[in-house]
Amino acid sequence: MDLGNAVFLDSGLGGLSILSEAVKKRKDGSFWYFSDRLNLPYGKKSDTWLKNRSLDIVRSFEEKIDPDLYVIACNTLSVAALSSLRESFDKPFVGVVPAIKPAAEKPAVEKIAILSTTSTSESDYLKDLVSK
Repeated sequence: MDLGNAVFLDSGLGGLSILSEAVKKRKDGSFWYFSDRLNLPYGKKSDTWLKNRSLDIVRSFEEKIDPDLYVIACNTLSVAALSSLRESFDKPFVGVVPAIKPAAEKPAVEKIAILSTTSTSESDYLKDLVSK
């Protein structure tokens, strides 16, 4: 996937680690990082609020820079809004979610602890992922 013109969306600064890895892989890319720190924490926001906020942010980026790719570098925003974003825009959206599947595939793992916002831990997405 081409990362040449990518926008990273996050509620704060945690997604900077994801941006850092992308920059290592594609030093010739153009990257924008949007931190919605005025509205954090996202963990207590409703799914409707998160969907509407992410749609507004993406519309703004579409008008101003028309990126090739969006990275939703926030677990809460990924589980709440990723599907809506993919349905609303003809661009690739990459999300992040807790790494339950790789953890569960480790032979010695009997229990997995997940540190997340309330919104993420109570989401249907995460419940479905855990059941799988």
